[in-house]
Amino acid sequence: MSNLTSEDLEDQMPYKASRIVSLSGVIVSVVGVILNVFSYNTAKNLKVQNSSVTLIKCQAVWDAAALVHDGLELLGGYFDYPIKNISNILCKANFVNNWATTFAAINHMALLSIDRVIAIKFPIWYKHNSHASWAYKLSALVAVFSYTAASLNIFKFQLIESKCKLVGSERFMFWYIRIYLSIVGFGIPFVIVFFSNIFFIYVLQKMNKENSFERRLTIMLVANCTGFCIFMATTVFLAWHYHIFQPRTLFDRSLVRLSEKTQYLLAMLNSSTNFILYFISGDIYRKAFYSWCRNFF
Repeated sequence: MSNLTSEDLEDQMPYKASRIVSLSGVIVSVVGVILNVFSYNTAKNLKVQNSSVTLIKCQAVWDAAALVHDGLELLGGYFDYPIKNISNILCKANFVNNWATTFAAINHMALLSIDRVIAIKFPIWYKHNSHASWAYKLSALVAVFSYTAASLNIFKFQLIESKCKLVGSERFMFWYIRIYLSIVGFGIPFVIVFFSNIFFIYVLQKMNKENSFERRLTIMLVANCTGFCIFMATTVFLAWHYHIFQPRTLFDRSLVRLSEKTQYLLAMLNSSTNFILYFISGDIYRKAFYSWCRNFF
């Protein structure tokens, strides 16, 4: 394996699998954007427009944004010429937009979980203070935070020999990429969503079934949180394996590239399934979707 050339690499299974993953990701991106358009418009047709519903709409927007970016990234990867390698500006913009849209989508899931916890623990206060305007303000704050966190070391990314690379010491790589971004962008939101989901499952056993909207909205969120946790855990496992694994040959590097693209695909699947999970678990959501379809067509 150590004597493999780049031409030989094209005949190896990891390389072929990597191209299949890239093509699958492009397809998922297109389908996912359409599903998020459905999700946004369905949420607009729900009878109650509280902060939870508003955050579902905001989440759909950021999931669609992440899907567009990742789809373009994998499209370039399929042709072995990623967009980030075109110019130095695109190299920097790619990194910032990649992390920022992903952060925003993930943190909106955490924000939605917190909103539901407040709705359940303080129902009277929530009923009188759950306004769409507050949800939009929090969504904007998450967006600013996400882009700020992703932009702190924008100058560390440079186009070198026609390839977008992170220029920094091992210490920088460890603290910024593996610790800071992992904790801020993934760790904290995952913990919030995971424990909120346990709380939702526990509370659902005691919730008054007559309180149909709040109960059904919580059931929808349980389905979404469960899917989110599964996708996130798998993606983070692959990400850490990708950083720990030290490639020594062309074959090894093709495995690393396959792992990296698989992370993209899993993240894209996570951003694409919200509508499906809401549709399956919530009859109020299905009715709102049918209503939107009738009005649209």
